Amino acid sequence: MEQSTVTLAIVGSGGAGVVSLGEMILSAAAKSGYYGLMRKSFGPQIRGGESAAILRLGVSEVANFNQSLDLLFALDWNNFPRFADELAVSSDTLIIADTNAGPIPSECSQDIAVDFSAAAQQVGAEKANSVMLGFIGAWLGCSVDLLAVVMQARLVKLESAARELSLAAMKQGFTLWQQESA
Repeated sequence: MEQSTVTLAIVGSGGAGVVSLGEMILSAAAKSGYYGLMRKSFGPQIRGGESAAILRLGVSEVANFNQSLDLLFALDWNNFPRFADELAVSSDTLIIADTNAGPIPSECSQDIAVDFSAAAQQVGAEKANSVMLGFIGAWLGCSVDLLAVVMQARLVKLESAARELSLAAMKQGFTLWQQESA
């Protein structure tokens, strides 16, 4: 993270693991010495409805959210318009979306398309949120080992095989970041 603070949001459909992803990013950031806040937003539908995690991270204490986003990560665009009031996208917002996210809303312009879904499928994972964890974690400067610790703590109730699959997907995301930033 090059700035002293950053406000980022992750959007997707309910059931895609957006809120879990946000919680893991907040935990990894805290373990890396950052301060942070997180707001969760989701609709009444558990699966398929809108879901968002909005985070503000900083090198010193943060007390509120910026008026506009610095970064927006989209697993899908289907329900993004429902967040228009909460997720202020400006011309300075960097937007990184899954190549399978669907049609981009008119108020957004996609800056970077990353195939998070294909990276998840390469290791046999169903969801792209673990891949995105590796990508965002690498951008924050977290190590793969730290992200693995955070992920293992979050997924402790899952069977070992499911945890290993998620870990492999996260590592794919870490590699994707390294490729994008090279």
